[in-house]
Amino acid sequence: MWSVGAILRLTAVAIFCVLLPLSADALDFCTVPHGQTYTINEHSTCRRVQNNHASGQAIFVPTKTDAEWSAGGNAFINATPAGVTVSGCSSGSPSWTAVASMPQSKGIFSMETLDDGRVLACAGLMAGSSNTNRCDIYDPGTNIWTQVANLPQSKFGIASARIDGGKILICAGSTGSYTNRCDTYDPSNNTWTQVANLSQAKAYTVGASLADGRAMICGGFGGSASNRCEIYNPSNNTWTTVANFPVAKQRHIMDLMNDGRILACAGAPDANGCDIYDPIANTWAAATNFPRSESLMASARLGNGQIMVCGGAAYTNRCDFYDPTAQTWTTGLSMPANRMWPAATKLNDGRVLLCGGSPAANNYTNTCYIYDAGGPAGASCTP
Repeated sequence: MWSVGAILRLTAVAIFCVLLPLSADALDFCTVPHGQTYTINEHSTCRRVQNNHASGQAIFVPTKTDAEWSAGGNAFINATPAGVTVSGCSSGSPSWTAVASMPQSKGIFSMETLDDGRVLACAGLMAGSSNTNRCDIYDPGTNIWTQVANLPQSKFGIASARIDGGKILICAGSTGSYTNRCDTYDPSNNTWTQVANLSQAKAYTVGASLADGRAMICGGFGGSASNRCEIYNPSNNTWTTVANFPVAKQRHIMDLMNDGRILACAGAPDANGCDIYDPIANTWAAATNFPRSESLMASARLGNGQIMVCGGAAYTNRCDFYDPTAQTWTTGLSMPANRMWPAATKLNDGRVLLCGGSPAANNYTNTCYIYDAGGPAGASCTP
């Protein structure tokens, strides 16, 4: 049996495995970085391995033989270290699966995945144009929603992002008037804390987490469309204005890509324009246009690194996928139902949770689905 100490010591030797998707057949092991989930398909057994070990180190996964990987009581998948979880892979085909509905029917809200894999859903707009400040947490392991501390303001059209320290930042929005207030949620004690305000009061703005634990918020509407972008640093509670959007816009999407850059697309009035932000160079560069003129969509990064964008103002169930390597868009498996402005977030196992939104005018839903891009066809060790 592989002890925790042996697994962690061997990690130092095997660490180069994390740099690229590798065949487990070729190297006979896989290394799973801390806080990440890798899909390992070996000896006809596919599993997702999620590493939240208390050591904070990468985990070495032996796959040379089926006895080490999957067969028998001492195999890795049957005797995982504490903090390491194993779940099944999909059949290989993309799929949508209905899961527990949210306690509220609403749209124009935010969802962010916490460090422990649960999902925080907050605020939004309900039927009758009623704002809400309710927040709930979804546990994918139990398929249960639990109400938590309310957001200090009832509002919709907010921006959100996960920041360093495992907290969630929520900013701006409409309370009936535009606001620039920002608050952070601490899941360890279920509390909200007001932090430094954005420089602009606005709604219909979008946030994205940066790879270094900061958060970026761009665009929005506060009487007119904005092209302003700001980065929040949680270590000193400050905002810094950075390079503006090439075009002022609102109701767009914005997501962190695997290489640390930010993809921003569509919205109003930009329609189908896409740009990529480089936080090191502080520059925007034009990217391949979105395949449709659209706004009011939901987006998230998949475990395979692609960016998924679903729904929109046309009450559509269409989903499009951006491949950062090929720099191309592909239309994929549609949502089970039409949606305008739902919310989506990447789960720690690489799947995407999508909830809420409006299926038709003056109507909101609380239904939720999980999208699975599908498992690998052959032996592999991939993030």
